[in-house]
Amino acid sequence: MEGKDVPQIRTSDIRSSSLLFYLDIGRPVQHCQCRPDRAKKAKAHKVEKKPEGSEERFAKATEEVEEILSDKKEDLQTKKGRLRSKKAEIDSLDMEVRQQFAETEKKLKDAKLPPEILERHRKFVKHYDDNLAELKGNIDRIEKAKDEPEAEVGMEKARQHLERTKAPSRHQKLDPNNLPHRQPKVIKREPRMKKEEFEKDLKKDKHAWKKQKRVLLASTGTTAGLLTPDDLAETIEVQLTPEIRAKALELGNNPVKIYEWVRNNFKFEAYYGSLKGTQQTFLEKSGNDYDQASLLIALLRAANIPAKYAMALLSCR
Repeated sequence: MEGKDVPQIRTSDIRSSSLLFYLDIGRPVQHCQCRPDRAKKAKAHKVEKKPEGSEERFAKATEEVEEILSDKKEDLQTKKGRLRSKKAEIDSLDMEVRQQFAETEKKLKDAKLPPEILERHRKFVKHYDDNLAELKGNIDRIEKAKDEPEAEVGMEKARQHLERTKAPSRHQKLDPNNLPHRQPKVIKREPRMKKEEFEKDLKKDKHAWKKQKRVLLASTGTTAGLLTPDDLAETIEVQLTPEIRAKALELGNNPVKIYEWVRNNFKFEAYYGSLKGTQQTFLEKSGNDYDQASLLIALLRAANIPAKYAMALLSCR
């Protein structure tokens, strides 16, 4: 323990399980002025678990019913016995749940809340009653089934009912290969080394560009309808950070000065696609064409000047 900062913590300072958890993550802890009885109490408090409520036990029982129905290894008589046992457990839990419903209704009445709140509670109780009656009816049909086909029909109905009434999971599955705010996958291709390879990718109709929609601005005209709110918006690549806003202001929100500052102060680096983003490019004063363009757009948008990406194919003659 020499040479390390060892926190001095008294056992009497431990008031919650969250602090106990914090102490369990591997940091060296040195107790001082600890009495054995207090240490035992702290240990007992640490392992103590909150007992499950009737709702949790009820939900667990219905899940176990679903497992019994889906078990293909057990024979019909064994399933009937297990379902009978679970039905008795559900009946016992149902009494506790109904007691809680009654207590909730009494609290709502005593608090003199609006009638619609009480009506909402009663609708929920009726919804619970209907679902429980259907579940118990399905189990009864399985128990009374005379043969396997009849029992299988009852079990299928019970499975469908449980699947229909199952609470939606709050957990959303996340595909590690398709994370949000992820850069698009790179489409790799070999570099074109011959003139014919370039010509193959160009349109066969050399005059097709004349039919394409172009932006034409007259010196005395207007930009109405040509610019959109997206041309001033913040995106994943174009981040309007406080530093970038400050730099645009420092340059007087002047588009010429902004362009010259990026052109004269940033070093080109060769890599594919958007990698650094505007803030990192700004801090390192280097980046490829994509990242430098993103930074220039961010500075212009921070200056309230609409800006967007433009791509073109250049040919060297």
